Amino acid sequence: MENNIQQSNNTENIKEKTPITMRVFQVLIIINAAIWFVFGILALLGGTTNPDQVSIMRRLSLLMFGDAAILIFIFRGTVKKQNWTYTGALIVLIINIFLSVTDEFGVADFIAIFASLAALIMLMTNKSIFDSFKKTKT
Repeated sequence: MENNIQQSNNTENIKEKTPITMRVFQVLIIINAAIWFVFGILALLGGTTNPDQVSIMRRLSLLMFGDAAILIFIFRGTVKKQNWTYTGALIVLIINIFLSVTDEFGVADFIAIFASLAALIMLMTNKSIFDSFKKTKT
């Protein structure tokens, strides 16, 4: 019984130690993953009948689903406090921003850039938290 009480107290202490800025970053990563997942579905349902475009849209949707999966993997790494997450998130977010800017610019690109920039700002804000991941066991 006492062991269960200690475990619940430890869980509460862990939750209290996670700063709000880190929680915001995690939410932004999930939002980014959701955006890319939705874009992947929309690319698959694009409605084109040109066989060459269908093939290209399938490949693009696979890339979008892959991006969403990588972002979920980064989210998981932040929850488990793995030390690779800062570098991984930095690389993925910069690539997402760069590719969104170099594409034809529209509302979807604006949404993707805004979400990625917000996550990138929160990532940089939380640099010291990510540095502390290196000091903890993974």
